[in-house]
Amino acid sequence: MPTTQKIQTHKHIEFMKPFFILLGLSICVISLSAQEAYQYNQFYYQRATLFEKLPINSDDIVFLGNSITNGCEWHELFNNPNIKNRGISSDVSMGVYDRLDPIIKGKPAKIFLMIGINDIAHHLSTDSIVKNITKIIRKIKKETPSTQLYIQSLLPTNDSFERFKTIMGKTPQIIEINQQLEEPATLSIGYATGAVANEEELRKMIQLADNYLYQAKRQGKNQVVGAEKK
Repeated sequence: MPTTQKIQTHKHIEFMKPFFILLGLSICVISLSAQEAYQYNQFYYQRATLFEKLPINSDDIVFLGNSITNGCEWHELFNNPNIKNRGISSDVSMGVYDRLDPIIKGKPAKIFLMIGINDIAHHLSTDSIVKNITKIIRKIKKETPSTQLYIQSLLPTNDSFERFKTIMGKTPQIIEINQQLEEPATLSIGYATGAVANEEELRKMIQLADNYLYQAKRQGKNQVVGAEKK
């Protein structure tokens, strides 16, 4: 009898373990779904797939952003057929990043980017928003360096309007994001040159370049430190 009771208790415990694990996973999935739903709604997919079919060329000026961009016929306003509207209402910074390829493939003359207010509405931190926008900037600069990129400030909000309650009281964060995006990018470089005969010498060369990089950073912004390997 004691043996039977022990086995039954053991089975009960083994049954409960996967239950708690699955429950934990379910909570994670629900949380992730809630976080990502605002990025990729049906309207996002409709517009993004349409944009994939509409060509961009090197004479074009692209307005890229959310509903503020989406809600205007810019080519008519400026009387310029080369202006292409690539705004999607409710879009966020990572939504823009994920649909960049059809735009930068055409290497447009200019891109005007305004994004981030919906990220604030979904309670992303300033650091997260700036990081995402920086990813957009780096991808554009890497894939189409000839394109002139204009980063537009997030616009202030009017709390007395009381329509968009998720951004009420967010003016300090808007100002903080704009200030961080204003700061010029800096670059520190460490390098080492020379011939390598085997994998071990290559490893030492990489380590040497790393050491020079740390030296460059210690010297300040926009520094270059390096030497030829003897």
